[in-house]
Amino acid sequence: MNNNPENNNGNIDDILDILQKKKTEDIKNNNYKDDAPTRIDTDATKAVPKQTPAKNSTPPAKNISQEKPKASVYSRGSQGGVSLDDFDEIVGRRNAQPEKKKKKHMSGAAKVLIYLICVIAVSIILSVTAIKVGNDVFAFVKEDKEITVNIKENADLGDVAKELSDKGVIKYPSIYRIYSHFRMDKKSYYTGGFIAGEHKLNSNLGYDKLISRLAESKYSTEVVRVTIPEGFTVYEIIDLFVEKRVISKDSVDEFKEKLNTASFDYDFLADFNEIKDENGKIESDRIYLLEGYLFPDTYDFYVGENLDSVITKLLNNFDRKFEDAYFDRCEELGLTVDEVVTLASMIEAEGDNAEDFYKISSVFHNRLNNAGSYPFLDSDATTLYSYQGKKKQLEAGDNKTREHPYNTYLNKGLPPGAICNPGNEAIHAALYPEKTNYYFFYTDSEGKTTFSNRFVDHINAYN
Repeated sequence: MNNNPENNNGNIDDILDILQKKKTEDIKNNNYKDDAPTRIDTDATKAVPKQTPAKNSTPPAKNISQEKPKASVYSRGSQGGVSLDDFDEIVGRRNAQPEKKKKKHMSGAAKVLIYLICVIAVSIILSVTAIKVGNDVFAFVKEDKEITVNIKENADLGDVAKELSDKGVIKYPSIYRIYSHFRMDKKSYYTGGFIAGEHKLNSNLGYDKLISRLAESKYSTEVVRVTIPEGFTVYEIIDLFVEKRVISKDSVDEFKEKLNTASFDYDFLADFNEIKDENGKIESDRIYLLEGYLFPDTYDFYVGENLDSVITKLLNNFDRKFEDAYFDRCEELGLTVDEVVTLASMIEAEGDNAEDFYKISSVFHNRLNNAGSYPFLDSDATTLYSYQGKKKQLEAGDNKTREHPYNTYLNKGLPPGAICNPGNEAIHAALYPEKTNYYFFYTDSEGKTTFSNRFVDHINAYN
């Protein structure tokens, strides 16, 4: 016999289930009678004489041993029994036990959705932050406002970053410190110090330009201001730099070499990748690769400044002045950026004033668009440029006898490259010429320009 209480509980449950099913069947068949005694004892069938207690007698003490034992729901057979109703009560108590609360678990789809939302949110935050920081570092879109900053004596990088931030030149001083430290370590000509005093800066300057304006060079702390006039050629700029001591006479050849082995990364120089060899040297008839891109303006240079730094300042200015819309306009005209700059240099060299630039531009555009009738641009300025300053003006017959790639009387279309460094007005005129039917122009000694659409009228303008 198994005395394990757990097994007994299991047997009782089986009995309860059997009896419950029996009761259900009897009720269904109308055989159920609830007249069975709830509890049955073996002595219940015997007659028990009734005893009447004597008057005034003390009731006998109750004999515990003679008291009828209560029948157990677990007793069976001759020991006693239970009715089906008793089992109903037990079953009810058993089924009435409170159920354990089920823990609510998040579904897998909800977890994935929350994860994706978190990833997207973090990505958006990082993207917005990267755009803001990138704009501050590279000055993609910044306010154009002149700001004066004051750099104190022996100021360190942290002091400079704080000053620039306080004055609104930069937004992220910590990023500026990290970037400047990296760039100044990479450029051997920086001392790590900064030029004390007041500096007039623009809020649209990127970090590289700020470094070049404020960082101290190993070569000199003396600053000279140089103004490059519109229309100056490379050889004229070199002479100006030597005169102002920006570069020395001994470094002229090296400077020229750098102008023809450009390793400068700008969008407007992308066309040059097709005409440079694996060493970065040009493979064309251009005299100077960067002619046309040394933007005419006023600059501050160190005496004996590093040559790369000098060129970078000029190209940075061109990059800022050549607007994004200009790239789209080049595509509309079917011209490359370099062809537009070359055309602008011819307009700058041929015109005496900005008012004539747009009509001169129309003459060149009309000839380029009607190459069948007018294959040559016939620009005196291109022939003169071929002499590289050895002549100040052309002599009679030079246009017809000068065998040179830049002679547009003998070579069709545009010359190999720009013939000077045009200003913003000439570049704008090259991009947006006035609509005319002119194919000729002539400028007299007094600077008056006459435009014609017929050759005979052009000849008469000489007389």
